[in-house]
Amino acid sequence: MYLTFTPSELNELVKSATLENNGDDFENEFAKDILSNFPLYEDFWKIFVVPLTKRVEVKNKSLGSNIYFRDHIDTVLINIASAHYSMFVHLGYAHDHSKFPVKSSLENAYTHLATACDLAETVIIHWHFLLLECRGERSNVQNQYEVKGQKNKKRYDFRFDKGYRNDLLREYFGKAMKSKVNEYINFSKDLRRYRNIIVHDVLIGRIIGEKNQCYIPKLEKIMHYKNWLSVMEAAEDELKKKDFIEKDIQVKENVVELEKRLNGLWKKMVQEVYDELFSLDRYKLREMMKIKFSEKNQPADEVIKSKLFNAASDSGLDIFINSDQSLPEYRGGSIIFREVFFTQPKKPEE
Repeated sequence: MYLTFTPSELNELVKSATLENNGDDFENEFAKDILSNFPLYEDFWKIFVVPLTKRVEVKNKSLGSNIYFRDHIDTVLINIASAHYSMFVHLGYAHDHSKFPVKSSLENAYTHLATACDLAETVIIHWHFLLLECRGERSNVQNQYEVKGQKNKKRYDFRFDKGYRNDLLREYFGKAMKSKVNEYINFSKDLRRYRNIIVHDVLIGRIIGEKNQCYIPKLEKIMHYKNWLSVMEAAEDELKKKDFIEKDIQVKENVVELEKRLNGLWKKMVQEVYDELFSLDRYKLREMMKIKFSEKNQPADEVIKSKLFNAASDSGLDIFINSDQSLPEYRGGSIIFREVFFTQPKKPEE
């Protein structure tokens, strides 16, 4: 069953959603900690997840309380939304271990952080494939690995092949974000390696300070201190002691750093989901969401201009004038500032 909205009605609904007020118990609990470093998580949730749920099956123009998926939503969208939510929960668990540490918090925190990386990459890559489908295109990297697989008689799966996964990430983010995505790839590699060593090997050695502080190898130094003997030697060497950091401090720093790096990557997805959902030229995403646009009550050009300039002025964002239509076009920023969300169709030539 399709739901029908004007673009403005749908925009007003999704921008009114907040994790604190419209999320489930986990989202209510973890929103404050996670959104302080990763605010674009909520923006993606507003524009991609909320329309999939029964929250938008409303008649009074305000969100409902039913958080379950609507009937007949495409499973591809549900899988992306599920991975997105699961990533959030693992980040929340990592926060819990950094704020309320127990004896096993070191191992638990890095398990959750590494899993959050896995899920973040699942969201990005599946959105990459979906966006290409919406635009009638196909991944060149995917084609290359399929040819490679046929030649080697092997099926490549990005979930288990880091080379394939990283190539897809680089393809999606492109040259403009090459540096940012490479920094994320290197940081996530360090997190996974640290997780593997402290979870799947002998317990790492620790240096106990004069006030009973617990010092562990720094994230980037763990390969030098995998065995206890190397840690014992470092405890007697002032220079090598600099390779260690207080346990609770490192966990907190790594949680925050991962969230900030993910926020930097999420901006591109938020803008693209927005553009696809409110595009008048393409309707694939709305079709998969079982949403249709009606044509009533579309604002006049001058109203569009006014709303955009006011939104940009209030939030310090940039806009420019589309020379073809003399309409301002929004460039970047959180979706909550996008007061106008579609491009007026050109008037027929006389």
